[in-house]
Amino acid sequence: MSLDFMTIGELGTEDFLRVNKNDSISGVIKEMSKEGVDRALVYSDDEPEGIVTKKDIVSRVGSSRRRRIPPSSLHVSSFMSFPLLILPEDTLISKAARVMLDAGISSIPAHRNREVISLFSKWDIAKVLIKEASPIEDIMSRKVVWIMEDDSLIKARKLMVEGGLSTLPVMNADGKVIGILTVTELMDALIEILDVLAESGARDALKRIRVGEIMRPLIPSLRPDDAIGMAAALMIEKSIRGVLVMNEEGVLEGLVTLTDLTRFVVK
Repeated sequence: MSLDFMTIGELGTEDFLRVNKNDSISGVIKEMSKEGVDRALVYSDDEPEGIVTKKDIVSRVGSSRRRRIPPSSLHVSSFMSFPLLILPEDTLISKAARVMLDAGISSIPAHRNREVISLFSKWDIAKVLIKEASPIEDIMSRKVVWIMEDDSLIKARKLMVEGGLSTLPVMNADGKVIGILTVTELMDALIEILDVLAESGARDALKRIRVGEIMRPLIPSLRPDDAIGMAAALMIEKSIRGVLVMNEEGVLEGLVTLTDLTRFVVK
């Protein structure tokens, strides 16, 4: 079937993670890890009310107001994004992609007769683009925000939250890319620190722990002339939202992300 005629009802994930808004955020994080997902649809009295993602958790868990409370004592309702935007199951993915970009969100539930039947996200867009032959350089982001391996977690969180980012290339003192930091590693580190330390201790730990201690070692990168489908496949295989694009000399030229794939579908 042509990409132009695919719908979110057909492509969305039916077996998505469902949680209650009164569940503890720590428990939901464990469920995300167990299921290998980065988001959950939040319900209240059997009605979908919002969505919580790892990005939501990172943006809220390290705030000064919540730093005084261990994450294990906080509920999903404190982290979820709402009100919930839901589209009919026959919505074309190109339209849904446009809605996600305009609203600054990364997933939309699909409904049939007012009942949610699947959760369509940017990950589903990656799945349908695995065979796309167009070159990465047509869609990659060339102005890449990066971080140094000896920078603090506070700086990493600030860059991600203020820039709306989920992936940061990590550089060493020689200007060489040595890894990536994703929202997953940052979330795990923040939760672990804040759950076991008092406010003052947590603040000190966030300043003391370096990005290089929690980053992912460098994963396979791609070249600018490699196919978009290769980037999509690598994202799915490695469960990462962004892939580094390097030239033949090993110099970072860009980053291709799930959002870049979403823009490609819109165009």
